[in-house]
Amino acid sequence: NSKGMTLKELGDASGFSTGFLSQLERGKSSIAISHLSKIAECLGVNVRYFMAEEFQSECPVMKSYENEVLYIESELSIQYRITNNVNNWNMLPKIDVIMPGFRTEGFHSHNGEEFVFVLEGVLILDLDGKSYHLYPGDTAHYGAQTVHSWQNDTNKPVKVLVVTTPNPFIENENSSD
Repeated sequence: NSKGMTLKELGDASGFSTGFLSQLERGKSSIAISHLSKIAECLGVNVRYFMAEEFQSECPVMKSYENEVLYIESELSIQYRITNNVNNWNMLPKIDVIMPGFRTEGFHSHNGEEFVFVLEGVLILDLDGKSYHLYPGDTAHYGAQTVHSWQNDTNKPVKVLVVTTPNPFIENENSSD
């Protein structure tokens, strides 16, 4: 990589296996934005370093037909950007579409906060060892340091509005690209 680290060194620093990092580097595996942020931190870059295009516009309004895929976690989980200013704000709002059978890979935690508003379907949120069934109109707001995971055990897609902080796309004093 451009920072002169070997995959083994990056694996030791990030906690990811060299096999996984090699697959990721070759485009053979996907990774959640929160995990990608950990790799970016280890490399001393902003997560935008890994993105092909800048998600920024001067216009504060974004029409629904302008929504674009922000990130594909797997064929069962797609995140859409719903703001023109991904790079400028402390929070990152997005729409996640979670297909039947999706379950996050294990429990995870990261810095910041998450706010979830279920738009369609039934989301199962496992939060600190307790399971919650969230229906349309239900919300959850929690510190993302709390161990959590999501799943869709139904036969219909789940659509949720998710707002997270900190926004992994903004610059901070500890990273550069």
